[in-house]
Amino acid sequence: VAHYLAGRFEEALALLTKHRRRDPPVTLPAWIRATLAAGQAREREGGEPSDAYLQAQAACVELGDRPLEAEVIVAWSLSEMKRGKDPEERLSRALEQSSDASRGDALLARARFRAARGRLAPSSAPEFQEAIDAYANVPGGSGCLRRAEAYRARWDHEEAFGRAKVADLDKAEQECRKALEFNPGYVDAEIGLAQTVRLKRAASSPEDTVRALEEEIASLSRILEAHPRSTQAWRARAQARAVLGFAKKGFGGDARRDYGEAISDLDRALEIDPRDGEASRA
Repeated sequence: VAHYLAGRFEEALALLTKHRRRDPPVTLPAWIRATLAAGQAREREGGEPSDAYLQAQAACVELGDRPLEAEVIVAWSLSEMKRGKDPEERLSRALEQSSDASRGDALLARARFRAARGRLAPSSAPEFQEAIDAYANVPGGSGCLRRAEAYRARWDHEEAFGRAKVADLDKAEQECRKALEFNPGYVDAEIGLAQTVRLKRAASSPEDTVRALEEEIASLSRILEAHPRSTQAWRARAQARAVLGFAKKGFGGDARRDYGEAISDLDRALEIDPRDGEASRA
């Protein structure tokens, strides 16, 4: 447990493997989660995670734990999407046996994949609403953040066709604020709120977009003051700074400082966690 909580998933897995057969109903779920976490860690470091996902799914079948198997399948599908593979068949299997949270994750992943491949209607795609409906019964801050992400994803899809509804961003903002009521200082919720508020304020003009990005960067800077070792916050600020630079460049401004600061933020994320694959790929 100490190895797992410290993020040393390979060490945790090695210890659990020794005891895997001793009491399967007790040890096997822990072994599956450690295997899944180890695979995700390998992927963040640029490695190949498929063997870990395959082993975790096989162990779920052995255990007969269908909700946990669905969780593994969704994680595997998201991994395949990042690497340009088609996860449709695997996601369909997950939908047959998942909990509300895993079902919502699978539906949202499938909606995003179909949107990226041009398989969704320009607006009012029901796939996103299916994910939102699945998340309706997911409790606590985790449920709030999942719903916020789904609303933002639908807004993003429809924005590409000029048909986005600000109501989706309003709902996303509400869900982020609810998540912070459940857990004040919840970094993921604070980042999600900053990003959502920026999207709401950036719609009117290029000048509004620049102001909204500057406000988002200020919000993320405050988050980093409270959570200076949050690699996610450093990456989020880097992204905002890069987008700000791009926006300035679009109407003749000087973007060099913004791009340089974005690189510095990514470097800081890598200093904190050299295994942060998202920072290194950015």
